[in-house]
Amino acid sequence: MKGIIITALIALGGIIFIGTNVSLPSEDVSAGDTVGTVTISIKGLPDEKDILEAREVEIKEDDQVLDLLIRVTRQEEIQMKYRGSGSGAYVEGIADLNEFDRGPESGWMYSINGRFPNRSAGTKPVEPGDNLKWVYTEDLGKDVGAYPAGKQQNGEDN
Repeated sequence: MKGIIITALIALGGIIFIGTNVSLPSEDVSAGDTVGTVTISIKGLPDEKDILEAREVEIKEDDQVLDLLIRVTRQEEIQMKYRGSGSGAYVEGIADLNEFDRGPESGWMYSINGRFPNRSAGTKPVEPGDNLKWVYTEDLGKDVGAYPAGKQQNGEDN
């Protein structure tokens, strides 16, 4: 009888554990010394208000564009989904506005000081004083002032 009770308790414990939502610690994107501030904004669809109006935020030593986006969206409780890291990092959606929601050429892009870098947000460092803008494009960037192959509107390289 004692063995049956112990077996039942073990099984019940397993069921309770399996049904429990366990949160694992996420990567810490707030570590490091503050080295200055940048301005960040997030603009979704043209006919809607900004997801995040321009605001000044602190940056940490070695922050990349993606680190800052993760930190700000968490602080402001804005939904954000990305995959990968480093040069393979890709932002899939912000505020439930996702890649391909507005067609096969739609998705998220970023600019720093008016230029659209031709590299992943996971490898682009931010510097004090930068103006970082996340924008949603419906035309591979042409509708937001970015042009293919790393070219700017004026034809200069990024």
